[in-house]
Amino acid sequence: MTRFAFEDETWATLALMPFAVRYRLDRVGLKLSLAAWQTLPVDERLALCEHAVDTDAARTTFRARCVRDAEAAGAPAKALTPATDPPPWRSHEAFTRVAARAEALRGRPSRVRWEALADEAAYVLWRLADPTKDEARFAAAARELWLL
Repeated sequence: MTRFAFEDETWATLALMPFAVRYRLDRVGLKLSLAAWQTLPVDERLALCEHAVDTDAARTTFRARCVRDAEAAGAPAKALTPATDPPPWRSHEAFTRVAARAEALRGRPSRVRWEALADEAAYVLWRLADPTKDEARFAAAARELWLL
């Protein structure tokens, strides 16, 4: 699990879902509602943030846990298509999108640096590179990960 500094406020209360969980949910193909997330006890939210998803067995366990927790919260998880292997945030198109957003902020992203990023870090930048997302959050993440 990676705790990004630009998410410090999110981590302080876990009232909102940090990227650590969003990444895991995308890996297994699930969507949890904010209502389901907020119904969970804080220790369970933290456990979901920390749950490994690096093997098939870990992803299966994480998925089952999320489904169970969401059902108990009265807000069932929505099944999505799990991330492919390699995932979309590791594609050439992902780097192109991240690089374009970084360049618009006067960054000079390096393909070598991009490929060296941990999978969660690449996921975060890929998500935040969406032009509909807050530019300040992208900039903060890109600076933290040395792409700006």
